[in-house]
Amino acid sequence: MVSNNECGHTMKKQILLYCLLGLLASSCQKILLPNEVENSPQQNFDLFWETLHHKYSYFELKKVDWQIVYDTLSPKVSDQMSSEELFDLMADALFLLRDGHTNLISGFDIGRNWNWYLDYPANFEWNTVERNYLGKDHKRTGPFYHQRIDSVGYVYYESFGSAFSEGQLDLVLDRYQNDKGLILDLRNNGGGSLNLAFLLASKLNRSESIAYYERAKQGPGASDFSSWVPLAFPQSSYQYTKPVVVLLNRACYSATNSFAAMVRSLPNVTLMGDTTGGGGGLPVYSELPNGWTFRFSATQSQSREGLDLESGIGPDIHLNLDSLQLAQGKDSYIEAALLQIKN
Repeated sequence: MVSNNECGHTMKKQILLYCLLGLLASSCQKILLPNEVENSPQQNFDLFWETLHHKYSYFELKKVDWQIVYDTLSPKVSDQMSSEELFDLMADALFLLRDGHTNLISGFDIGRNWNWYLDYPANFEWNTVERNYLGKDHKRTGPFYHQRIDSVGYVYYESFGSAFSEGQLDLVLDRYQNDKGLILDLRNNGGGSLNLAFLLASKLNRSESIAYYERAKQGPGASDFSSWVPLAFPQSSYQYTKPVVVLLNRACYSATNSFAAMVRSLPNVTLMGDTTGGGGGLPVYSELPNGWTFRFSATQSQSREGLDLESGIGPDIHLNLDSLQLAQGKDSYIEAALLQIKN
């Protein structure tokens, strides 16, 4: 554990990091929208490329030479091209980054690369969970769907974009305090609020002060980053101390990926399922002169053990959903989690 002074120092560093990110986002607005910038296809493409060149955080990890991308695509830009052609060209550039936090957004389309989960097994079937595990008499507390299954608590949480209060969370956890343990099913949770991820993780944490580390991209060079900043667990007066199995699949992304990194080494937590989809960078938005916006990862995140969160968090126990059991109305993830807790 760290002292109060160390905790205070950590919180100050966190505040400085987020101030930096705020300045980064606001400075994008100033750089990208000066009054004198011409609204031509070439100007839009160049500003798009230059902003990412300076501020995108994962070129090295993704092994993408952004200069080669410019040299290849820029000669294809012309004043005669349509908006759709320009959009497709820029979306193709973003596709190379293989980053679910990176999108080009216009009034007629959204450029995206979702192969990070579409190329993998789904490992989730909601109808089976709802009908055969939650059942007609399950409880709903805010966004949490929960039920007791053979002396084990089961909680399904669909999205960190669905808000809950600390009181609601404590109520759910307290309901299963006297059971053998808890299954926290986060499959298909694509992320949302990092604050909620921190809050939920803090309820399972009894030993760690640092949740993970983060740094921000500050320039075009490969090493142009801020220092690593430790992000602390929030203080919590209530912890769930029984065994917890967290169910994950490839569609767990962003804040859910960060949550998995926070809890993966906690002594009472077991991660089960598939490697998460990643999404370790904090996304920021920028605008182009033609009114299009684009989103990109502007930070890097690293677990306490030094794992890069962008590549996803691997489970302690790897599983794929068993199709034979599924045909019989059984979810092999939940069945394995029940056995893990009982044993």
